[in-house]
Amino acid sequence: MSVWYPKNRGKVRGWTRRARHVEEWRQRHLALDEHALARDGRDYVKLWIDPWFRLVRREPPAWLRRRMVTALVDVHRAWHERLLARERETGEPFDCMLWLLRPFVIDSQVVCATGDMRPFYRDTFPSAREGVPASPPETTYGPSVSDIVWTSVSVPGYTSEEDLAEDPEWARLFERRYRSRVLRTDRVAGITQIQYAVGSGWIGRLPGSTPP
Repeated sequence: MSVWYPKNRGKVRGWTRRARHVEEWRQRHLALDEHALARDGRDYVKLWIDPWFRLVRREPPAWLRRRMVTALVDVHRAWHERLLARERETGEPFDCMLWLLRPFVIDSQVVCATGDMRPFYRDTFPSAREGVPASPPETTYGPSVSDIVWTSVSVPGYTSEEDLAEDPEWARLFERRYRSRVLRTDRVAGITQIQYAVGSGWIGRLPGSTPP
């Protein structure tokens, strides 16, 4: 899968309404979907707030980004507290994570898992490339990120040498933008698969959440 982000310079209007959408998202997702958790062994919620989640990504202004991150942290904390209570009731351990991703905060989400689904998320993200801070800077994301335990990661994209050979335009873009970000190359079933970093970010946990 090749991933790239074209520019989108259309003007966004109605900032009061945009801020209200963030609060509405926060209120809507504070309660963990325990039915989904019992059925699937996991639950998650993405930061889908119009117009930031559309196909062409763009980053909101700094003040709105901090509100989005605060909303994510609030949902993460609410889920974590409920999962701690559930663990005391049932004895079942859990993993509750906040994926805070860049270059686009809108790709972030809150994820939790129990039982056999906990290992499902073990290899979601490869290790961070050199230069990624150990934790998200408060100057960028706000003070709400300060007391969470973070692990820095790379956000992976995938392509193959065969894809590059078949699509010269994609090959030129890949060479210019992503060749220096290749994380690993594997030969699988006769196909050379390339994993590369399209971004970076952090996995955040609160005390009591147990990694798989």
